[in-house]
Amino acid sequence: TMAKVLGMHALELKPGVDEKEFEEFITRDVLPLYQKVPGQFAYLLKGDRGVRSGKYLAVIEIESSERRDHIYPAVGDDWGLADDAKQALEGTDPIWEKLSTFIVEFPDPGFTDYLMVSG
Repeated sequence: TMAKVLGMHALELKPGVDEKEFEEFITRDVLPLYQKVPGQFAYLLKGDRGVRSGKYLAVIEIESSERRDHIYPAVGDDWGLADDAKQALEGTDPIWEKLSTFIVEFPDPGFTDYLMVSG
């Protein structure tokens, strides 16, 4: 069986952002966009204990590394988006623009994709 991929993206809120408003926006507007592209889901997590307590993490779950490589192909020094994914996300630019009013940067330049070893 192919291993799932979990992409971990730390989210840094801009100063003065209302957390409840941010959480509602992500849940209502951003997370469903990931489900428009078959083979992936996304979740919003908030640190509860430890170093990142109170801070947010976006987790993007993709069914396999092959599927991830299809959706997000490597393009030079950057990551692209497959044509079918672009079509599925057509007209969603205003949502991504609004996201940038809440958080410093996305995707997280320090992100890591993890392959699920167990489970």
